[in-house]
Amino acid sequence: MYYNNPTVISIIEVVLILVPALLAVAYVTVAERKTMASMQRRLGPNVVGQINRFSIFKSQAGFYHTTSHSGRGKIKNNINLFGYATPSSLIHKFSSSLSSPVFTIPLSPEWITGFIDGEGSFGVQIIKSSLYRIGWTARASFKISLHKKDQKVLEAIRNYLGVGNITADGADGIRFQVSSMAGLLILINYLEQYPLITQKHGDFILWREIILIIQRKEHLTLAGLKAIISHRASLNLGISEELKAAFPEILPSERPLIVNQRIRDPQWLAGFTSAVCVKHTWLFFY
Repeated sequence: MYYNNPTVISIIEVVLILVPALLAVAYVTVAERKTMASMQRRLGPNVVGQINRFSIFKSQAGFYHTTSHSGRGKIKNNINLFGYATPSSLIHKFSSSLSSPVFTIPLSPEWITGFIDGEGSFGVQIIKSSLYRIGWTARASFKISLHKKDQKVLEAIRNYLGVGNITADGADGIRFQVSSMAGLLILINYLEQYPLITQKHGDFILWREIILIIQRKEHLTLAGLKAIISHRASLNLGISEELKAAFPEILPSERPLIVNQRIRDPQWLAGFTSAVCVKHTWLFFY
């Protein structure tokens, strides 16, 4: 009868194969959702993250606005790649279809330090000028330059530090810059409290010495200016040919070597990764 019917036998074989496969898919789906829910669980007001390790959010330190319902860590109106600060263009790309806009809140200090390690720049200008008795003067600054679509990142950093200005940087760029002495001293205090980890910390040490020389007005003396030039020669690409010709006796300062480097906080890793990757993501999302 039915047992000898090839069609019935074929149907039974298909069912025997499909049912376990479908059950396996369902099991994996449920397990995946439970895992994602635990990784994105609520940890406090506006806080989600990978089991409190790679999230850039905390009660007053985060990046993009999130909401959480019933303590389940439900993310609403933002795309958070497991706590990493995603470029604003990527956020906007996915949030454009959502009913509510993306909001920003202050950042974690360790995240900011990581971002500075990856994208910050310590600058010193030595300028020839007849307005000064020794014919030269020096100015220091700090800056972070990004694509203009990531202006929200710089605004969040500026709001957290409470110093600096944001201006256009070319046709498509945006720049956060600190140049006032009061602002630079605040930044120095911040980076002493949350120090850099990479070899850029060596740049910071020399740059800090230059700022302290300027603060003491010693840059207005020839000895102070030479000390600045010596430090500047070990920063970034060194000094210009004009300065080398004007001060041939100046030798570069010994650049501090940063050893025993250790990632203190996953927030630093999130910030550093964001800074290193942010320019490359323009190729894919802008």
